[in-house]
Amino acid sequence: MRLAPERIALFGAVLVLLAGYLAIFRPCEAAIAEKYGQLDDGRVMLDRRLALAARADALRAERRRLARRLAASGTQAERTAIVGRFVRALARTARADDVSVTGIAADTIPPVLPAAFDAVPLAVSLRGPYRNVIRFVRDLDRSGIAARIGIDTIGNADPRVAIAPDLRATLRVTLLRVARPLTGGGHG
Repeated sequence: MRLAPERIALFGAVLVLLAGYLAIFRPCEAAIAEKYGQLDDGRVMLDRRLALAARADALRAERRRLARRLAASGTQAERTAIVGRFVRALARTARADDVSVTGIAADTIPPVLPAAFDAVPLAVSLRGPYRNVIRFVRDLDRSGIAARIGIDTIGNADPRVAIAPDLRATLRVTLLRVARPLTGGGHG
């Protein structure tokens, strides 16, 4: 079986084209595909940044509003000022809800808080009718003081009184204070 010179030339040309494809075009094709992938990633990042930029004014306004609320909460003041503000709110609420505050003490159980906050743990003892004690806890929680408030113990002050007994209650209060400045990144 003998091949004609045209066929050998054609076979040689096919081999040269195949070698050229494998040596030149194939590596370029991979590089082009990689560049398209990078362009797609860049486009996605650009779309995200454009969406964020479109909301930048609203986010700055929200940040200013939250900073005002934080300042109004008193959590950036010194510990003594925070405790003083709480004691005044405690007295106002007790007077309004007809409850007697019988004691305030430093609580020995430190609460777990995020690192940005410092805590002033207190135990507050009080006495009053059941309805007033419950209303007092609710009203104290709504007083604008940045605190966690929970009833630790509650019991009948005098078990011999059967009608409308006074209750003794101990509240566990954690006053919150910003320990270090909160930053939201960026300028506003």
